[in-house]
Order: sequence, then structure tokens, then C-alpha cells
Amino acid sequence: EVDTRAPWRVPEATIERASINLGYKLRGLFSTARRLVVRQAETGAPGAVAGVVMARRAAGGAGDIDPTDGPSDIDPKDAYALLLKRREEARERRGEILEEHPKVSRSEWKDHPAWYSSMGSHFLDIHGSFRYALERLVRATQAEDVTTDTGKPRALQRQFESFSSSLHHHHTLEEHIVFDPLLKAGVVADEATLLWDDHDVVVRQDKECKAALAKAVELSADASTPDDERCAAVKEAVVCIQAFADHLRRHLQDEEDVLVPMMLDGTLRKITGMG
Repeated sequence: EVDTRAPWRVPEATIERASINLGYKLRGLFSTARRLVVRQAETGAPGAVAGVVMARRAAGGAGDIDPTDGPSDIDPKDAYALLLKRREEARERRGEILEEHPKVSRSEWKDHPAWYSSMGSHFLDIHGSFRYALERLVRATQAEDVTTDTGKPRALQRQFESFSSSLHHHHTLEEHIVFDPLLKAGVVADEATLLWDDHDVVVRQDKECKAALAKAVELSADASTPDDERCAAVKEAVVCIQAFADHLRRHLQDEEDVLVPMMLDGTLRKITGMG
């Protein structure tokens, strides 16, 4: 359950301005991430390096690997399969994995000496932007005329696609410059695995929402579509979006609980060079 009293809550006007400037706030991260993404691509699937490390550790090896080295003794595809298996296991142990987080209470974050010098405040600003946009999206699904106004499905589709695109870029950065290094270092590996699995769930739900919205738009644009059939399609899209929102709310909070204390104490910066 999301804590609505979290200390990062700020006025909607402030969050809206942050949302408008989100692209600019992320620009610096992209340049830092580009080199890492290229290295990842050279090894095969995203997360392959972390998978190789886990495979080597499972076999009793040191697990250290430089992604610029030559061919690995473990096929990246096999290593990635291991990573996927670890995600499934982590999903089943979610409560156990997260029970000790946050290591630093949310009520203490803003008073921490490193609140502004670390990425803690910046990270919550970005998440605040996504929360604001997500709640706007959910409110759009709750409009009284969402099933009666034939133009609503198309408007909802445009709003969802815009949100989806921004979220995808944000998650891609997190996976390459945060989760993968944490897995390689063996630090909060279960937590990073779980949070990465959350991203996969988001991708699946995203596809379901887009398919449901496309169907609703198509039926709403056809004047010959019976009202009950059109309404049923719109309601299906609404249910998809609301499930998507429920999962994302929980993910954002869990991710903050794990990562922000690591930003504040400097652990994330030591491992990833950022934080």
C-alpha cells in the first residue's frame, strides 16, 4: 500500500513543472548511460553481463567480468535465462526481500546531510513527475462520460502512449546504470532482481493496455458498433489501465525504499558512479 504521507509529497503545481522539464532532467543521465548500453549490447541481451556473473558465482567462481573482455565462457543467452529465473524466484519472495526496507525511514530523508548533494531528491522529483502523470491518467479513466463519449478512447490512448514512452526510457536507464551494476557487485542483488522483474511486469501490462485501447478506439470510431460492445471494450481498457497503475504505484514506492537510502549513504555512487 502506498504511503500517502510520504515526505516527498509536494504541491501538484510543482510536480507539473517537474513533469514538463522531465526530458531536460534526464538528458545528463542519457550521456552517462550511452557507453554502458553499448557495452551491454555487445554481450547480447540486456542484463547478460549480470547473468554471467551470477552463473559464475553459482558455479563457485569469482564472478568478476569486464564487459569489454573477449567471449565469455558462459553463453550470454544462458546467463540471461538464469537472470529471468532469479526474477521469478524473487517475485515469490517479495515480502521477505523488502521487509527490511527502507533502511532509513522516509521521515528522515529530507533531513539527511546528503539529501541535496546525492541524487535522492532528484530521484524523487522524477518519480513525483510520473506519479502526477499516472494519477491524471487514472482520473481520465474515471470520467463519467468515458464509456459514452466516442472520442474519449482516442484521447485516453494518446495520453497513455505519451506516459508509456517516458516511462520506458526511464526504466531502460535504471536497468542499465543501476540494476545491472548492483547485480554484478552482488549488492542488494535480490532487491535489484525484484525491481527489474517489476519492469517486465510493466512491459506486459503496457502491451495489454495498448491492445485494449486500440480495440476500444476502433470500435468507437465505427458508427455501426452496438453500444454494449463498444462500452465493454472501453471498460476492458479502463480495467487494464487501473491494474497497470496499481502495480506501478507499488513499484515506485518499493524502488525508492531500496535505492534512496543507498543514495544518501553513498553506496550507490560507489557501485554505479551515480547516486
